[in-house]
Amino acid sequence: MNNKSFDWRKYLLEFLVIFIGITLAFALDRWNENRKEIRSESKILAEMKHGLTLDLQDVNENLKGHHAGIRSCDYFRSLINNEPVKNDSLHFYYFMLWRDFISIQNKTGYESLKAKGLESIRNDSLRFN
Repeated sequence: MNNKSFDWRKYLLEFLVIFIGITLAFALDRWNENRKEIRSESKILAEMKHGLTLDLQDVNENLKGHHAGIRSCDYFRSLINNEPVKNDSLHFYYFMLWRDFISIQNKTGYESLKAKGLESIRNDSLRFN
């Protein structure tokens, strides 16, 4: 037999050091992934908020344009009915009568959310809405 004694403490210590190192590596990797997901969620929500703000501005501008179109219809109705109208406004009302308004929606945030998946939003009530 071999006279060298088998030192279990040495191997146990090495095993524990390796085990703790690997466990810490996995924990740090998971922490980093969580941090990236939180940052991604914040960016997506910020994009959506910015897009909704721009959409609201666009809707308000379109509303003003539609109201101007209604005034143009009233102007031409008065003109057709031989009621007195201001002739210097004819060009403006003609332009507003035939102008169209297109709603351009900012979908960047929604597309990002669709690509990442709805589960990337941690807040359940926000995700439901």
